[in-house]
Amino acid sequence: MFTFPATFISSIIASGGVDWSSYDSTGDKTPVKFSTSAVRYISVTEIDSTRALVVYRGTSNYCRARIATINGSGVVSYGTETVILSAIISDADASLLDSTHAIITVEASSVVKAIAIEFSGTTISTVGTAVTLATINASNTHVTALDSSVFLTSWRDASNVGTVAYGSVSGTTVTAGNLLNYITSVSVATDQTIEKLSSTAAIIYHCHQSTADLGAYLISYSGTTPVLDDTLAVESSSDVPKPVDAVRISDTEHLVVWGVAIPGDVRAAIITESSGTLSKGTTLTTNSGWKVEVTTSTSKGIAISLPDTGHAVVTMKKDDSTEVVTQVLEISGTSLTALT
Repeated sequence: MFTFPATFISSIIASGGVDWSSYDSTGDKTPVKFSTSAVRYISVTEIDSTRALVVYRGTSNYCRARIATINGSGVVSYGTETVILSAIISDADASLLDSTHAIITVEASSVVKAIAIEFSGTTISTVGTAVTLATINASNTHVTALDSSVFLTSWRDASNVGTVAYGSVSGTTVTAGNLLNYITSVSVATDQTIEKLSSTAAIIYHCHQSTADLGAYLISYSGTTPVLDDTLAVESSSDVPKPVDAVRISDTEHLVVWGVAIPGDVRAAIITESSGTLSKGTTLTTNSGWKVEVTTSTSKGIAISLPDTGHAVVTMKKDDSTEVVTQVLEISGTSLTALT
């Protein structure tokens, strides 16, 4: 049995559309169960200020989804569960294409597949045919839509090669494009994620265990083929950076947040793109000595949402603990300030 993840509260309440004045920010909120089966690989994608698409592995280990609604008091309710793929999955992620469509990627029996869906209100009305992007044993599979018809999916394989795939969508019909290995050297990885930058580019953030660093990879595309335009060393530490999450601020800026196990810091920085080149603002270190839960095959210790371009809400789970905290970061240009 699984209760609703706490990160959704920060993700949707922070979106700005609900009435903040009626929200009780003190104390724990009552979790609302959305599945009575063992649930893994949860992906929460904001649709608008009061709705989100929740994708997960549920009954029979199939890929399933519901649309959640949250009100100004922080109370969550759910639409009917829909089967997205009738196969055992070992990873899942989703991204919004437009106000009524989303793209979902899964890893099932060493095959990466993409499925487009159509929805209205809290009902998923159409589930498209699953299309194979690659036949490979993948993990940390993530997807980001660049516009209503183009998406990029990234993952790492058993050899720790980082790969990104191009795909296009028309309605709920997916067409697979080509692949690019943005990391070809063998460097044991711990986590990676991809986030839209603009309608023509995205950034992949990839944690390397072997070299104890975090790299940013600027990805665009030519035709149906991904292109690596630039790389940037975001972090080089005495211990492995993990986990990592990022959020888009504008067509040229991201906020990336990551954990470092020793000394146990949470770190954040603004990543900026200009003329195809990436740069990093000053790194903010917060929650010193507070070790974030490492990324596993079923969970992630950091999640970010963006109430507006001047603030970010970061939710973190402490390693080997039931403690979850939320912190607000103020954004000013490429500088960050952590609020109490």
